[in-house]
Parts: sequence; C-alpha cells; structure tokens
Amino acid sequence: MLIAGYEEHHLSFFGSRLMPRTFNLRVMAEHKPQGKERMVSFSTVVNMLVGGPTAVLGWVLLLLSVPLMNLFLARLLNNTPLSGSQWFTLIGPAFLGVGGVLTTMAFSRGLKVLKLLRHGVLTQAKLSSKTATGGEINERRVYELKFRFEVGGQRYAAMARTHEPEKLEDDATEALLYLPQDPSHARLIDHLPGRLKVKELTVDSGDKEALAHLVLPMLFLVALVAFVVRAMVV
Repeated sequence: MLIAGYEEHHLSFFGSRLMPRTFNLRVMAEHKPQGKERMVSFSTVVNMLVGGPTAVLGWVLLLLSVPLMNLFLARLLNNTPLSGSQWFTLIGPAFLGVGGVLTTMAFSRGLKVLKLLRHGVLTQAKLSSKTATGGEINERRVYELKFRFEVGGQRYAAMARTHEPEKLEDDATEALLYLPQDPSHARLIDHLPGRLKVKELTVDSGDKEALAHLVLPMLFLVALVAFVVRAMVV
C-alpha cells in the first residue's frame, strides 16, 4: 500500500496539550492495473471444455454406459445373481464411473486454460533445455522442454511435454501466456489444444471442426433422457 499523507491531531486546554499527538494516516491501496479481458470464441470454449483425447474418451465411455446400465439395472430389479454371462453387466457402472472422471478432469483443466486465455499476459519465452523422456506416442519419443521468461525482473519457467517438439522449436522465442497475479501459472500457446490465434483482445481457435466435439455430449444427453423416460414408463 501507499501512504499518501497524514494529518496531526491533539487536544489542548489553555495551550496545554492533554493527550499525546496522534496521526490520522490517509492510506491509498496500491493500484495494480489489470489488462482488458479477452473475448474467447465459442469454438475455442468448446474445444477447451469437451475437446482433446481425454474428454473424447470420457464421452465415448459415458455414451456406451447408457445401454449397459439398462442391463445392469434390469439385473438388479430382477434380483438376478451374478453368474456366468451376467458379469458383463458390471461394465456399465465401470464405464459410467471412468467416463465421468475423465470428462470432469478435462472440463476442470479446460476452465483453467480459459481463465489463462481471458486474463493472461502475452509475452515471449526462450527454450532453455530439452530432455528426452522414456515415453513414446505414435512411435515418437516424448520430450520435456523448459522455457524461460521474465516478469518484473524475476525469472520463471514454463514446461511442456510433447512428441512433436519441432512445433515449439520453429522460432527463436515462443509466445506464452501467464497470469499476472501468479506468473508461475503459464502455458505456451503452441502447446494448447487447437490452432489458437491469441490477440490483444480476442482469442480464436480458427478450428471450425471444434464444433464436432459437441456431437458426443449431445448424443449422451439424448441417450440419457431416453433412458430416464424409459425407466419412468416401465
């Protein structure tokens, strides 16, 4: 905080001071300028919340769980013991649980990325190290890349793991977003899902196919409604 000034006060009686002088400080809170919030396109929001491999796998499992839950609940209502071929009915609850966890994880991660896209400060980061990991994706080695950037004279690092490191090595520096209140929360733009175009006031994925990610959630909702209506009728 900043102290703008003070006023001196004391009580006197016939010129004699009865109380020690006190001070009334006028305090001004330090103002931290905040950048304007970016407008994020609808396709980008969809891509971040329900797109990506984790979310797609989760929605597929949820969709498959609906007909399997029909069989599971029918067995429960009929008090049929688990034996022989009845064990496969447990796949329904398993798919429902795993799918729910995966979609929740993807949704939570997407919200964090959207916060960064809306409020993050755009800067440039420089590659400082590249380390090969033991993992592989599509028969390509996964690398861990560390990028350095400075905020207010203090250095920070942003990490990225990818099997396509060339996408993060094509320029001398890489564009990066960080939260002004916590610069350690930073992500490289080229390492975010979709083909993002981050400008000063807007964010657009430029990926019209992102709307296709809505198909699985919509199919799941339709199947779920049909399942509930059928259960109520029966």
